Amino acid sequence: MRLALHGWLGAASLCVLLLGGCSVTFVDSNNGAGGGGGTGGAGGMGGSGGMGGAGGSNSSSSSGVGGMGGAGGSSGAACGGFAGTVCGPDEWCDFPNDRCGDTDLTGICKPRPSGCPDAYFPTCACDGTVYGNPCDAAQAGQDVSDLGNCMPPEGRFSCGHNFCDLATEYCQKTTSDVGGYPDSFHCEPLPAGCNPPLCGCLNDPCVQFSCDDTSSGGILVTCPGG
Repeated sequence: MRLALHGWLGAASLCVLLLGGCSVTFVDSNNGAGGGGGTGGAGGMGGSGGMGGAGGSNSSSSSGVGGMGGAGGSSGAACGGFAGTVCGPDEWCDFPNDRCGDTDLTGICKPRPSGCPDAYFPTCACDGTVYGNPCDAAQAGQDVSDLGNCMPPEGRFSCGHNFCDLATEYCQKTTSDVGGYPDSFHCEPLPAGCNPPLCGCLNDPCVQFSCDDTSSGGILVTCPGG
C-alpha cells in the first residue's frame, strides 16, 4: 500500500518511516555518493553499488527516498547534452543540475535501482511523467526534472521536481551558488488566513526575496543563495 503524503508537510514523517530519521531537507540524488545496495540514505541515488547517500528532505535536489535496492555496475559514461547520448538499457542518466541536459550540461550513466520504497512522493521526471518517488523515476531510466515539464497531480502545483499543496503551501526556491548544481526547492506552509494564496501574505521568508505566481497555480518565493 502506498503512503499518500499531503504536500511536503509529511516529508519529515516519511524520513522517519523509511530511514529511521533524517533532516528536513530533501537532497538530490545527484549529490549523493554511491552506497551499498539496498541501503537507503536520505538523499542520494548514486554509485555503482546501489542507491543511497547522505542527505535530507523535500528540497529539490532529488531523492531523499531511501531503501533503493542495489544494482549492477555503472559504465560512468557521459550522457545527455545537446548530443543526446543515451545510457545502456540498465542505466539512467543523472544530470547534476536536475535540468535534463537543457543547457548542454551532460550527466553520468548510473545503474537503475533493482528495488524502490513503496512510498508516494510524486516526482517530475525528464520524460514528463510523474513517478511515485525519485527512485521509481531512476528505475524507469529517468532523472528528476526541475523544468516544470510535468502535469501536477490534482490539488498540487510544481515546486522544482516536487509538488506543493495549492491550498496550504507555497514553494520556496533557493538559488544555487555553485555552477552545475541544482537550485533547492521545498514547500512551506502558508500563513493562517492566506486564502487564496497571495504574495502579500508572506512575512519576509528570506532577505531580498521575490515572489511570483507559478504556471500551475500557487506562489513561488525565490531566495538568493548564500
